[in-house]
Amino acid sequence: MTAQEAQALLPFFALAGGVVALLVAVSCWRSHAVAFAGAAVVLCAALLAAPFAAQAAPQLVDGIVRVDGYALFFLALFAAAGLVTLALAYRYLAHRAAHRQEFPLLLTIATLGAGATATATDFATLLMGLEVLSVSLYALIAYPEDAKPPLEAAAKYLVLSGAATSAMPTAMTRNTAPT
Repeated sequence: MTAQEAQALLPFFALAGGVVALLVAVSCWRSHAVAFAGAAVVLCAALLAAPFAAQAAPQLVDGIVRVDGYALFFLALFAAAGLVTLALAYRYLAHRAAHRQEFPLLLTIATLGAGATATATDFATLLMGLEVLSVSLYALIAYPEDAKPPLEAAAKYLVLSGAATSAMPTAMTRNTAPT
């Protein structure tokens, strides 16, 4: 990887490294405030790294990821949406008795998956980004624990997504040429 490619991938490095640091922080301190502050720092770091990455764009990294202006715009949009969601969810989660720390971590992972989807240039990278996004969304959908419908919705989403994911590669590899 060249220095230009690394600079173009800087927002992704900020998100991925931030997810690991946030996972360690959440597992060590189990604090609602630490989790939300850490997630806000990670999302702001990704948002602030986007202009630096734009200086090196466009870059095609190993033929599977293309970091250009559109990809960086959508990554910044996803990070900003994550910050807004984080700010709106803080008061909602402050009244919960337990499991408040996982929400910011899942939101940050979903942002990383959405960004990977935006930069994908081949099917495997697109599928990987969608799966990272989807797996964190399953848990976020089931997050309200005081009712049965969110858990049911997450289970249905998991089954439908699993079926679609398993059928998609088969459909993509079939020979569709007319006989």
